[in-house]
Amino acid sequence: MLKYRKQIFLGQFFKLIEAILELMMPVAMASVIDKGIALGDKSHIFRNVGIMFLLAFVGVCCAMVCQVVATKTSVGMSGEMRREAFEKINSLSAQDLDSIGTNSLVTRMTIDINNLQDAMAMLIRLVIRSPFIMIGSIIMAIILDVKLSLVLLITTPLVSIIMFIILRAVAPKFSALQKSLDLLSRKVNETISGIRVIRAFSREESLVDSFDESSKFYADFALNTGKITSLLSPIVSLCLNMAIIAVLMLGAKRVQLGKIELGIVIAFIEYLIQIFLQTAVVANLVLIYTRAYASAKRVEELMDTKPSVSDKFGIKKGDFIPKGNTSLISFKNVCITYPDGKPALQDISFSLNKGESLGIIGGTGSGKSTLVSLILRFYDTTKGVVKFCGEDIKNIPIEELRKRISFVPQRVSLFKGSVEQNLKLGNNNASKKDMEDALNIAQADFVYELPGGLKYNIEESGRNLSGGQRQRLTIARAILKPFEVIILDDSFSALDLSTESRLRRALKKSLGDRSCIVVSQRISTIMHADNIIVLDNGVCVGMGKHDYLLKHCEIYKELYITQTAGAEYA
Repeated sequence: MLKYRKQIFLGQFFKLIEAILELMMPVAMASVIDKGIALGDKSHIFRNVGIMFLLAFVGVCCAMVCQVVATKTSVGMSGEMRREAFEKINSLSAQDLDSIGTNSLVTRMTIDINNLQDAMAMLIRLVIRSPFIMIGSIIMAIILDVKLSLVLLITTPLVSIIMFIILRAVAPKFSALQKSLDLLSRKVNETISGIRVIRAFSREESLVDSFDESSKFYADFALNTGKITSLLSPIVSLCLNMAIIAVLMLGAKRVQLGKIELGIVIAFIEYLIQIFLQTAVVANLVLIYTRAYASAKRVEELMDTKPSVSDKFGIKKGDFIPKGNTSLISFKNVCITYPDGKPALQDISFSLNKGESLGIIGGTGSGKSTLVSLILRFYDTTKGVVKFCGEDIKNIPIEELRKRISFVPQRVSLFKGSVEQNLKLGNNNASKKDMEDALNIAQADFVYELPGGLKYNIEESGRNLSGGQRQRLTIARAILKPFEVIILDDSFSALDLSTESRLRRALKKSLGDRSCIVVSQRISTIMHADNIIVLDNGVCVGMGKHDYLLKHCEIYKELYITQTAGAEYA
């Protein structure tokens, strides 16, 4: 806000000039009626009409300047807030994002910041103008005729009290309204992202009913809030009309008695209308700022969120010096628990040397993805130590740590743009040959058959590619990135066994002295690894090579028998 104080002052200054000019109009009009029309003085009429046109023209110019300043400032502020909010979201850990929720983040980034943008625009355009005109009109009305002003003393406090009661009733509802909008957004997002599953199970009607229920809840809540706020306008109009009738009746008597002139009564009515109009504007401003306050709290909550995973204080980029003669990655008595207290991993210990491969296998929910997430510091350990090149990863700048690790997530992520743009996310300086080599290793030769090849445009989330094609592109992207260890988190699940086998052989040949971690539920994917970890409900129940585990780990043996029926894989 302080950053824009000059723009706020400039906009309010021009709006204040426009308000002063507007207050002068009824006086000029009264002069035209009482001294021009009543006395037949044409020169006085033309002179004052000219003054009125000049006041109107200058007022319009000032209003336009204010409008431009208000628009630029409010849009600029909201744009900066979105950038800062986006940076904040990027700094949060996976656990933080899960805690807040994707739909809530989207609502805060869009609707809540839009509400703050409107509040800034109103701050410049109306926050000074409306109270100034209202108070100025009261003063001018009193100057014109004190007895007629008694109407104001009765009606204005009455309207103010009614407004206060309505606004006090509606204020708490805006925060709850935003939360119900979050729920509705979540329902829409889930429906759109899972539309194929919904259609596959013919659940369209039940989903429509579920959405109707959520939508009806939001609509009813918004309608109830709107019903309360809608009382403002008719109440103000009723009080205004009653006040005008009272002024006409009282003013007519005073004109007949010669106490005041007709122009004074008309000017008084103009000021009366201004008072009530600005009262309604102030009421709407209160509603806008009540909504903006609720939005500001939600945005502030996001901006004040401290990342649960961040660089340790005092650590600077470039401080990390890898230690020689140590394991590339090591876990020692590592434990991590979910926010609800349920253990995800318990007492995990292992090491991975340079040039070695590690396989991680286990059933669904056994903690495989959680384990590799700890290496990248998507989460931090609850207990124990994870080391990279002999150094506790908490002592390594996160950016520097992740630059040394390439990662293919379980859930494929491709972005709208060309194949080349998606590949260069891993290495922006990659040459065409580098990209072709990565595609060949990932068995993604299909790219050359696409219209335009590397320039082929990928749609949002890669929906114009098959599951196997998307998976191979993400593997190619990871291979293209310079790394010391590559982590493949269940990244072969959409590939047939033949393609997977060729990919594994090509990848192994290209690694050299670099390491590889493969997470899978397939025995065939990890059986040739230098070391294999078997997880069950977050506990390491077996560790060693394939032959050793067949003899000494029942769970691994059961998986092998179930998947292979005793047949060896190539």
